[in-house]
Parts: sequence; structure tokens; C-alpha cells
Amino acid sequence: MTPRFPDGLSVSDVYGQWRSPAGAFVRQNSKALFIVLSGRPDEQQRLDMVRDAYKRRFHQQAVLLVEEKACVGF
Repeated sequence: MTPRFPDGLSVSDVYGQWRSPAGAFVRQNSKALFIVLSGRPDEQQRLDMVRDAYKRRFHQQAVLLVEEKACVGF
């Protein structure tokens, strides 16, 4: 993550569940990643690359992405 988003990020351990295409509930420990984006045009592509790599590495069918506009300050 850091090479693609060097300006900073936060990671939290979470417990999640989702319903598989077959209808079964899948429950697992997971990670929640928080990134504040600047709006640069290449950010969506970098997010997609990270999500695709995560799916391949951890054999996941899906990786949740939530996008929300926010006013932030540090």
C-alpha cells in the first residue's frame, strides 16, 4: 500500500461477513484500510491495482470499497 499511497493511510483489524454468490455467509477476520485521497486522476487506477493484487494474494472473490467525500484536516 505505502508505495502506491505514500502520503499516509490507516489500517484497522476488523471482523467481517458477506454472502457468497452461492448464498452462504462467509465470516472472517479482515483489515479495514482508510486513505484520504487528493483527487488526482491516477488514484482510482492505483486503488484498483491494490484491490486486484489483494484478491489474487488472498484468494478473495471481492474487496469492499467505500468512497465518500469528506472535509479533512490534520
